[in-house]
Amino acid sequence: MLLALACTPPSDHGLPHTHWTVRLLAFMAFSLALLPSISHETVRVWLEAAEIKPHHSRYWLHSQDPDFDAKMQDVVGLYLHPPKNSVVLCFDEKTCIQALERRHPDWPMRPGSPQRREFEYIRHGTQDLFASLNPHTGEVWA
Repeated sequence: MLLALACTPPSDHGLPHTHWTVRLLAFMAFSLALLPSISHETVRVWLEAAEIKPHHSRYWLHSQDPDFDAKMQDVVGLYLHPPKNSVVLCFDEKTCIQALERRHPDWPMRPGSPQRREFEYIRHGTQDLFASLNPHTGEVWA
């Protein structure tokens, strides 16, 4: 019962949290009368034994582009083997600073597999912050 609870988001239980902590899980297991009492350390041991890591998530990419693999290999090849006398920059939007909505729902955590989150998002008109990285020198411009 506790492990099933750990595989659901805290928001499903009316909590204003995005991820479980062992203390929050122990409190909720007691509050829901799943167990008469349990320490957060016992919760940690049980989660570890079941390979459940509520604090982890993994992003994935779901591309609709049939040429995605070829395009990705071109970009990676450019980083690994840049043309002579060139500067290669990685230019990226810093989405973590914006108010975003995910295009696809998260996949729940399972034993041995962290929560998964699609990287694609909907911006809702927020402003952008961009950064550029020179992968060969480590220099960053924002």
